[in-house]
Amino acid sequence: MTRAPVFWFSCVEDAASFYDLLPGLFSEFRDAAQSTSRHARLVKIEPHIVGSTVHVIFEYYCGNAAGQNMVTFATQNACDRFAASNTALAVNLRKITIDGQLISEKSLSWGNILHSRGVAVMAWGKEAATRNGQLGYSVNQANVVAAMFIACGQDAASVAESAWSHLAVEFDRETEELGVSTYFPSLPVGTVGGGTTLDTQREALELLGCTGPGSKGRLAGLIASFALALDISTAAAIGNNTFATSHYKLGRSTRGSQSKL
Repeated sequence: MTRAPVFWFSCVEDAASFYDLLPGLFSEFRDAAQSTSRHARLVKIEPHIVGSTVHVIFEYYCGNAAGQNMVTFATQNACDRFAASNTALAVNLRKITIDGQLISEKSLSWGNILHSRGVAVMAWGKEAATRNGQLGYSVNQANVVAAMFIACGQDAASVAESAWSHLAVEFDRETEELGVSTYFPSLPVGTVGGGTTLDTQREALELLGCTGPGSKGRLAGLIASFALALDISTAAAIGNNTFATSHYKLGRSTRGSQSKL
């Protein structure tokens, strides 16, 4: 999980000086950040200069927690300690804000596709002697992501940055098997802390076997697997022209279609 505070300076020269100093400040930031939690581990810091500001990506390992709040508290403490240091005075630091959206929290970005913010997960399967053609990136996997996030106590607003996925379909002419896989580059999920402590959400996690060590990865894998299954089902329904009729029969409304032009 990541957080990217912004260090503000009066000029580009001061920002560049701070940028050059950062590698040597890692241990200072790490000790301050990790003092706030038994689970947060600062893995690296990565600076980016934007005008007279320096956006610094703090990347953490958070155990089984999704870690959005964990890394916020840790990063805030690290920044507060640095702001009060002699080094901050020497580099003419003006102020620090906790984030400038370089990490695109709750927003979709190519940055989080290329560099995961959360769990990167892939699910795959085979459907013998079936060919649906190229299906694009995905069909409707966001439905599963949203439903699972709410049911399992995840941050529902993070669906915006989580629902991007890449569905790939490969047909083997020799075995006549259709291989289908889906890849989620960034799923900010956790099985401890936050909404996972609510009774109903905790029960859902227990039903899924997502408690204890390693359960964060299992939850991500289940979300991807369910999303893949829904995409296969939806693509098949579109392919055999049962998409509309299935919605009509299984939809919540029992009065039939009410749409009018």
